[in-house]
Order: sequence, then structure tokens, then C-alpha cells
Amino acid sequence: YSKDAFYNRMISKIVQQFCGAVAGILILVRLRVKLFSRPKKLLYLIPCMIIAVDNFQFCAYFNEKMQLVRTSLKDFTIFGGYCLSIGLFEEIVFRGIIFSTLAGFFGNTRRGFLTTYILSSCVFGFAHLFNGFSLGTLLQVAYTTLTGGLFAFCLIKTKNIFCCAFVHATYNFCGLLFDSQ
Repeated sequence: YSKDAFYNRMISKIVQQFCGAVAGILILVRLRVKLFSRPKKLLYLIPCMIIAVDNFQFCAYFNEKMQLVRTSLKDFTIFGGYCLSIGLFEEIVFRGIIFSTLAGFFGNTRRGFLTTYILSSCVFGFAHLFNGFSLGTLLQVAYTTLTGGLFAFCLIKTKNIFCCAFVHATYNFCGLLFDSQ
């Protein structure tokens, strides 16, 4: 894609994630899962976005313990596309397919809903074990289980998978900005 290894790595991941997201969307459409309608209750996105933006390492940045290496508009655009592709793919898989399947299995009673909510969040967290096994990975499993709950909350309130993907992308952008530069 480019002579720059960073751009090649990012663009390659973007293409893979968007292809997976398109496949997932086709599956959801085929299964007639209704998560693509006009978003509802958009005010619930405010606390979700506050949590997502709070993933930025403000203290480290303002205390000059971390700095951005790549700061051009092209860098931010490609990195933003990378975060958006991850958010979209993971939300299609975990909230679109897995959450919907669990909801159908456990039913729409209060207990079934709570079971679906907790189990889908745990599946999302445990899926991050594939990032490698270390103390840091175990910590990541814990907080991704919690963010899985945040994204499920976003889906439940807005009834739109793209709202979840946007919150997820923002969370990743703010949290990975230093790691990927």
C-alpha cells in the first residue's frame, strides 16, 4: 500500500477488519437482526462517550511522560480508520451476532436479559486472552469485560450497532493513540 511500514500495517488491518465487518453485517441482515434502524435515546451516548474519551492517558500526556510520534493529518486519519474498523468488526461480532444469539437463547425475561448482558460482556473480555498471556493480558480481560458491558448498554439504549461501533472506535482511538504511534 505504501513505502511506510506503519501505513502498510494499519491499512492491511483496516482492510481485514472491514471485510470481516461486511461479512458480519450480511449475516445479521440474513438473520433479520434489527440493529440497523434509526438510533433511539441518543442522550445515553453522552456517558458512553465520556468514558470512551477518558481512556486517553491525560496525566501521562500532560506530564510529558508520553508524546505522539506521528502527528500528521494522514497519520491520524489512517489510525482513526484503523480504530473504526476494529470497533465496527468487534461490535458486529460481539453485540450483533453473539449478544443477539444469546438474547434469543435466554429469552426476553428480566433474568434472560441479565444473563445475556453479563455473558456477552464476559465473552468479549475473554476473547482478549488471544492477545497473549501475561499479567497485562489478565488486566485487559477484566477491563474489556467492563467495556463490553458499556458497549452492550449502548446497544440496548440506542438499538443501533453503529452507535456501539462509534463509541468502541472512540474508546480504542483514545486508548491506543500512544501505543500504535
